[in-house]
Amino acid sequence: MILGSVLMHIFFSFLDEFEGSTTSFNNTYRAILWIFVSIVWSVYVYMQELEKKTSFVSGHKKVRSFQKLKQILNILVPSLVRDKIRSGKKNFSDDEGEVTIIFIDIHQFDSIVETYKGQELLLLLDKVYNAFDQMCD
Repeated sequence: MILGSVLMHIFFSFLDEFEGSTTSFNNTYRAILWIFVSIVWSVYVYMQELEKKTSFVSGHKKVRSFQKLKQILNILVPSLVRDKIRSGKKNFSDDEGEVTIIFIDIHQFDSIVETYKGQELLLLLDKVYNAFDQMCD
């Protein structure tokens, strides 16, 4: 802003020396030119400030979305896994010894889903999984 004012002053000083005489037309011309340059400079400064504010707001939105994502991950990921990720480990697994994987197809499961309500179905499936878990032990 200061640089613009200095440049405008130099420009108008140059006009004074170039014209030599001061008439009412020259004074009017100078006033109109001064107003025009002032308006253009004000618009330029306004656009610069608007750009700064916009970048600040977008940066703030990114920070908020990162914090929200961090909160969601804190809910979904166990603390043991979060600590290992934060320490920089990429491949982390614990030795579990023997592991059994079983694929189950429950006969006529669609009709079972239609007859049971949500909570009852969850209890039934929990009993089935617990039974298989006890057989594996």
